[in-house]
Amino acid sequence: MTIQFPLLPIASQTYADAGVSWRWDGEKWLATSAANPLSPPVALVVAVSQTLPQGFSGTVMVEQTGPVTIALPPLPSTGQQVTVKDALGQAATYPITVAGTIEGATNMIINFAYGWVALSYAGTQWVQT
Repeated sequence: MTIQFPLLPIASQTYADAGVSWRWDGEKWLATSAANPLSPPVALVVAVSQTLPQGFSGTVMVEQTGPVTIALPPLPSTGQQVTVKDALGQAATYPITVAGTIEGATNMIINFAYGWVALSYAGTQWVQT
């Protein structure tokens, strides 16, 4: 499932889709509530750096035109899953940094065309799945 956000949002505009409420902060959409934050998984399309909202589980399709950092959700729950993918094949030119503790490392870099990483939170850190 892909969320189809409004194309020209205004500050503080809200949008609801698949049981999740979102608010535009002037730069990006932020999740403000979810009926069940671990289900269903959603796809989020991004072109700029951002922090994933608390409770986010799903796929982040990165359509970048420059280097991008995707910060993993704060305070994740055990079993929470996030996949980050280079949707346009630009990561060799414009790397994607996945920020968070991943198998003991501080960050992970996706730097090859159409690269991706699937992660699951294991209670103390994110692990590749």
